[in-house]
Amino acid sequence: MATVIDVPLAGLEAALDRTERKVRRAVARGALAGAHRGRSVVVKATPVDLGPLKAAWKVNPGTADFEGALDGVLATLVNGSPHMAAVEFGSRPHPMSPEGWTAIYEWVRRHHRGGSLGGKGRMRPRLEATVTMRPYHGEDPVISEVTNAIVHRIATKGTPARLFVKNALPEIRRVMIEELERAVANAERQSE
Repeated sequence: MATVIDVPLAGLEAALDRTERKVRRAVARGALAGAHRGRSVVVKATPVDLGPLKAAWKVNPGTADFEGALDGVLATLVNGSPHMAAVEFGSRPHPMSPEGWTAIYEWVRRHHRGGSLGGKGRMRPRLEATVTMRPYHGEDPVISEVTNAIVHRIATKGTPARLFVKNALPEIRRVMIEELERAVANAERQSE
């Protein structure tokens, strides 16, 4: 699912009339710079476990000189991670595959530090930062119990939406507008 940020720039048409070619190039540069700044915004908002979701954010340039119509694609900010949609939008209740169970088991193993199930099926907070993760020597019954509780929750309620991209869009839009306005202003100053 793509979200398009439509940026209105006051005075863009007048600037294009005065110094069209320089301004078109400046708009393309500004859009690309804005996409890179937008990437830094969304990377900070991306949830992290091992990091592949955060590392998958990429900026792709559009038409370099912006020679065509004013509705062309100047830059795209994409995340090609296979689990991006599931993290952003959550998931409906679904059964867990053996591979999924193993992945959740390893996640629990990394994050569970000697606590046990307590309260409403949640792991207790880490007891000490100095406790190190033990090497894997077969299934741990406590970690399996926590894993089974998480798998049961996913099977009955699904996973919640994080909406970190949706929440970052206003800031991405703001930095895009800043970069585009800066690029157009610089092009106008250089042409005077």
